[in-house]
Amino acid sequence: MRSPNAPTVQEHLRLTVRPIGRRDPIALFRRVQRGRWPFFLDSSLPDPELARYSFLGSDPVGWFRSRGPRAAYATPWGESSAYRDPLESFGQFLDALPWATAGTPAYPFLGGIVGYFAYDLGRQVERLPDEKPSDLRLPDMHFAVYPRVYVLDRVWGEIFVIAPRTRIAYEPPALPDELTVPPEPHPIEPLDPEEYVRTIEEAKRAIYDGEIY
Repeated sequence: MRSPNAPTVQEHLRLTVRPIGRRDPIALFRRVQRGRWPFFLDSSLPDPELARYSFLGSDPVGWFRSRGPRAAYATPWGESSAYRDPLESFGQFLDALPWATAGTPAYPFLGGIVGYFAYDLGRQVERLPDEKPSDLRLPDMHFAVYPRVYVLDRVWGEIFVIAPRTRIAYEPPALPDELTVPPEPHPIEPLDPEEYVRTIEEAKRAIYDGEIY
């Protein structure tokens, strides 16, 4: 399904790259963090080959999320929900996204989707023993669409902002209840020595059973 307010690809996804000078990356992230779903892909080493750039962003214009076979996405270019192979749903999500152009870019990432594949996604890819309950209730896949990103050049110390020439005016709908995540956990009291030893023994048994690594 296509959103009625979807922008035209040609008009809205020609990107601009603009320098904004030298800024402290942590201070910049604190500013970015005020938006929804912020991310910070930090490369801490000034290595021109391996770790030159860091990327920051917030306020995505779309999302994809799955847990088990249940998946849904919403973007300015289409919305969908399904109960099937989540990788097929993810492929449909990717197909719904337009291409963007920015001349000859100098950076390895110009904006787009940022997210993760969880370890438990493997249970949807191959048949594995499923004896442990999913107690964390986290998504197997979570991605968001960021049209505007900040790029920090660790070698030169410069920061650039990359964004479409025209703002994408689209507010993604709320996530379905079955794909939301639990609230942030509250701090717990420190363990006494006996509880600490017992926790270590439980972790060692879980490693032996293949539950954790």
